[in-house]
Amino acid sequence: MSRRRAALWISLVMTAATTMVVGCNDVGDSSAIPDEDANDSVGDGTVPAPDTGPVEAIDATSEATFTPDSGVVEDANTPESPVEDTGTVEDTGVGDTSSAVEDTGAPDSTVEDTGTPDSAVEDAGPQDTGVAVDASGGGGLLPCTTASQTGCVPCAGNATGICTPTEAAFVQQDIDQGNATAAGGDSATGCYPCLFMNGCIDDTVFPDTDHECGDLTGTFGAGAQSGTADSALCLDTLACILQTSCTAVAGTSEISNCYCGPTHDGTACASAGSAVNGACLTPEVNGLGFDVSDNTDILKNFTDTALPTGMANQILQCAISNACTACLQATPP
Repeated sequence: MSRRRAALWISLVMTAATTMVVGCNDVGDSSAIPDEDANDSVGDGTVPAPDTGPVEAIDATSEATFTPDSGVVEDANTPESPVEDTGTVEDTGVGDTSSAVEDTGAPDSTVEDTGTPDSAVEDAGPQDTGVAVDASGGGGLLPCTTASQTGCVPCAGNATGICTPTEAAFVQQDIDQGNATAAGGDSATGCYPCLFMNGCIDDTVFPDTDHECGDLTGTFGAGAQSGTADSALCLDTLACILQTSCTAVAGTSEISNCYCGPTHDGTACASAGSAVNGACLTPEVNGLGFDVSDNTDILKNFTDTALPTGMANQILQCAISNACTACLQATPP
């Protein structure tokens, strides 16, 4: 309720109270009505109506001049003045000036990194060549390839016991499969003894000659490997055949499988241009000198000992014919 309404309400309540009093005094003889109003100049004893005018005028004036909600004093203050938002002290970075002193030090200086812990001295050595290990026989059991070797597996078919490169490949096959030891030599069931006893390789006992890669002394003059030593191409083909056991297909052994592949053997491979996917396709082709798709010429010369690959294939064909099974199975992993 506003002050003006309150004043009016009080005035009305007072008027009602006065009226109620006058009503009570106006009982009885009306001729003897006392003069209730001191301001009654007439003196007739009547009570004039309450003068509400001045009270209303005063209240109206008070209501007009009173300004409790002006808010001038409260709102004039500036609690969010620009001083707080300028961020001068916080954003100028003055507090970080000491970082320059701290960062100028050299805790990560190049003194530590200029050393050579990974220098080329360590990596320059022939760590993986195996030359030093193989020469002394200290890296494991090896075929005897020089007269100075000790603790090696000799080739009994030669008077010196020294193995040729071709023979060493077969003796290593026996070592890897557990068929040969330094003390007992090559067992009778090994690959090398079977080849030696059946005249598939050279020896000084019978003697047999011109059956090995080393008997090829020329340089190959055809195909992608033209200019390579014939003996090297022959040994590459020989090594692939021993490592992959590519001759075996579906329980049978055919040297041509190393070129043709397990799904293109026999007549399927013999047709010119037929697809081939033998495990030793690349070395077979390199040592024969024909185009890879020239199936007819490749198979016609497959065991020609005048060709590098033909010499290697002929040795393994001899192993197949004489059931030298130790020569036809891959080295265990």
